[in-house]
Amino acid sequence: EIFDKANDSLVDLTNNPSHSWASVKFFDKFECKYLDDLMDMIGLNSVKGKALELYMQISKDLQRDINARVCTKQSLNFQFVGNPGSGKTTVARIFADILFDLKIREKDKYFETSGQKLLQNGSKNFQTDLLKVIPGVMFI
Repeated sequence: EIFDKANDSLVDLTNNPSHSWASVKFFDKFECKYLDDLMDMIGLNSVKGKALELYMQISKDLQRDINARVCTKQSLNFQFVGNPGSGKTTVARIFADILFDLKIREKDKYFETSGQKLLQNGSKNFQTDLLKVIPGVMFI
């Protein structure tokens, strides 16, 4: 818990990712413009919490010897589900930018498509499209 002077109250950081991120930035001197952007969005506490957890895991992992790293060896794939217009692509782009900022992705390159387009274009075109974006991010 920390004391929030503006609201004259204690804030439980475990339930508020935005406050947790502010605390990490202040005390641990972390900076990530993309995580700031996500924390500025309204709602999405579970997504913000996952993003912060991911950021902290990877940040700590990158401080280890290269042979002892765990996070950088795992596949980081995410599924964002929601109604049209709910911000899935915006949040997915922010996640991709966070991974690029942490140097987990070598390119800040995106490729956007739909399941329908993939089906229409066939598997060979999918393979070509996938090779164009690796090691970037594909939005389906």
